[in-house]
Amino acid sequence: METIRNQIYDSRRLFEINSEIVDWDLEPRHGMQKWRGHDKYGFIELTIYELQYYKQHINCEFSLNCTSNVDWKVDEDLFPKELYNIHIEEIKIYADFISNYISALRGKSLDFVFEITFAGFHILDSYRKHTYGRALMEAVISCFHENYYNLGKEHKEKYHTLEEIKYRMKRDL
Repeated sequence: METIRNQIYDSRRLFEINSEIVDWDLEPRHGMQKWRGHDKYGFIELTIYELQYYKQHINCEFSLNCTSNVDWKVDEDLFPKELYNIHIEEIKIYADFISNYISALRGKSLDFVFEITFAGFHILDSYRKHTYGRALMEAVISCFHENYYNLGKEHKEKYHTLEEIKYRMKRDL
């Protein structure tokens, strides 16, 4: 018998937006939300595009490689490169899972671009595994849930002001 190592945590959270995913017109969706656990914190803001829409309306030069993509557009002055390097593979695994989940609910193969435009961090609690993957999942949920989106927006405005981010970036990470 071979053990299957769990790479995705909290996948059950997507269940609450099943009907919204099924009814989605595949127009771009914007979301933002945090994930916080014991000694863990991550925040992601993103826009999710269906790949064909992205190719036709956002970036006509994009080489259509028929697979989902993470487009990290977070300013390096606002997010430590070290944290990006730690978490990018995890984010890609979660994005792939979310793409497959949406495809399964929709009954056809779909691919997406997860354009991440902001990522918030804590100077101590943003280094652990499954932090930004879970934050990605929460941000995607907020794309389909207005109240959850508004909570994420309020959180960003309160805890991720430019002054606060600059202070954190000056600290030794």
